[in-house]
Amino acid sequence: RVLQCFERTELSVMVDEQRRKLLHFAVVGGGPTGIELAAELHDLIHDNLARTYPGLMPFVGITVYDAPKILPMFDKKLSSYTIDTFRLQGIHVKTKHHLQSIRPDVDGKGGLKIKIQEYDDYEVGASMLVWLSKNSKAAYLIEKHTFLNYTKRGKLFYLMP
Repeated sequence: RVLQCFERTELSVMVDEQRRKLLHFAVVGGGPTGIELAAELHDLIHDNLARTYPGLMPFVGITVYDAPKILPMFDKKLSSYTIDTFRLQGIHVKTKHHLQSIRPDVDGKGGLKIKIQEYDDYEVGASMLVWLSKNSKAAYLIEKHTFLNYTKRGKLFYLMP
């Protein structure tokens, strides 16, 4: 799926804002699994895909959303260290953020629009959202939106082809 996002962006004619959306990967859940996924996704993109798609690297974004904080089961020093390390790698960590809704982007290029409660009416664009939070809202979002698909293990949301 990640490779498809890069291929679609490389082969399509689009403005920079659309590139940023299609190369934005959102992770909901700041526990160990969400943090590990964000780190591995970063490594995949920057260690492997950057060689094939160097011109797309300025448009790549990875964001971890969680409330109230990341790695809450560990010492605060580990959480701070992770945030600092991610900042250096260009991975954004948004704590105290609550996902409100997901909808398909209707601009014709694909992707999702994610509404974050703290952003009022502004919606974040993303090509993929991985839900790793224990919050039961994931099941509600899947039932509510037939355009979403997901894997049985990590609730990977994406638009149906």
